[in-house]
Amino acid sequence: MSHRIATARPPASGRAARAPAALALLAATALAATPPELAPAVAAAERGDHAECARRFAAIAAAAEGGLARRARYGEAVCAALDGDLQRGFAALAAAIALDFHDAGRFYDDPRLRPLRADARWPELERQFHEAVDRWRAGLDAELHALYLADQEDRAPRAGGVDWSAVAGRDRERLRRGREILAARRAELGADDLYHAAIVLQHGEEVEDFALAHELARRAAELDADHPRARWLAAAALDRALVAAGQPQRYGTQSVFDNGRWVLAPVDPAVRDEERAAWDVPPLAESLARVEAMNGPAAPPASPAAAPPDGE
Repeated sequence: MSHRIATARPPASGRAARAPAALALLAATALAATPPELAPAVAAAERGDHAECARRFAAIAAAAEGGLARRARYGEAVCAALDGDLQRGFAALAAAIALDFHDAGRFYDDPRLRPLRADARWPELERQFHEAVDRWRAGLDAELHALYLADQEDRAPRAGGVDWSAVAGRDRERLRRGREILAARRAELGADDLYHAAIVLQHGEEVEDFALAHELARRAAELDADHPRARWLAAAALDRALVAAGQPQRYGTQSVFDNGRWVLAPVDPAVRDEERAAWDVPPLAESLARVEAMNGPAAPPASPAAAPPDGE
């Protein structure tokens, strides 16, 4: 499913007055960097020592549990595939699947896994993967998942463009129901449930909505170190809250339509690309290039709900 993110809007009357409390909450809820346990394996991968990378990821996985173990097994599979050790690659990816790895984007599209996909053993691994996806779906909060899917469907590209005025009305209804669900059973929700709720809140209208989206996505990342999008969403929601409050964003995820062109909203110059990477945000130069590309012939409409192509 493609992801979309509504471009942040300037603070409406009354919204800026409520911003300080919401932003104070954001300042008090810092997110740790990408799990430091992964650093030795990542360093081996970066210097091209894929065999060492696989060994280090395997050691991390053996000592970890939950999302961190799943993330490490996936890393081991990637490094083994790059090293040409397909037997180890299949074993590691099967171990990740046994830990409920269910990210179809990585499973089918990660180019580093191409040697595994070309192997005769892939169909059996694919069968195991689909079983893991079914287990994952069975454990979701069904109503929040449905709200998330409807949100994403509303933002899918279509012939004739998107009727953003109609989407705005459905966004408000999803926001209302999402708040009710959070009030009733937030303590029961898992990482993916919190992520789905954060997407709904991300498409709200108030600084408080964006602040809560940040909090929910941050908590999802804490609960599941292997979540593919929670860290990025936490950063994007923080950026949106700051822009909506009239302040510079930190990471460069938010664009605005200004004088007939898409531009990146002002960015805090003190934030470095290393911090962006820890939140799964691309380098600032890539974000600037992406926004500039939005001004081409296929640029999206100048709507408050229009979206950069790689957003949520």
